[in-house]
Amino acid sequence: AFSIWKEQLRNIPHSPDDVNNMFPHTSLLFNANCDNYIIDNTNYIDNINVEKKGGYNIFYNFCILYLNMLDNLVKNNEITKNTFLYIKYNMFFKFIIPWYYKTIYTNQGFTFDPSNADENINKKYGPLSIPLIMVTLFYKKET
Repeated sequence: AFSIWKEQLRNIPHSPDDVNNMFPHTSLLFNANCDNYIIDNTNYIDNINVEKKGGYNIFYNFCILYLNMLDNLVKNNEITKNTFLYIKYNMFFKFIIPWYYKTIYTNQGFTFDPSNADENINKKYGPLSIPLIMVTLFYKKET
């Protein structure tokens, strides 16, 4: 979830050119330029698995679009390269691999567009990323 004071929202660039249509809340957050943020990772509710969830290219959106947004923050000295790498590889192990399992390796009924999944992952994580995913999923299956 994302929240912002109305007064702050007025001061944040939020024209269509300033906001990524796949990540509007993230765009607003990245455009906020606040001195302090509160990050609360507390789980207040459990999400219900939504059947037929999807409709967009999950691996393009997160591996390409989202990481490009973060890379721009590094270029503008808004986050460090170490922060970028932490987010990037945390996302790989906790998001990309699980969703690869749910959408490519097994078919669990999601309607995400899997087009060029391997290519999009390789572009940002390198040529060993898919073999690493396969090894991880093999051991997941065995345990």
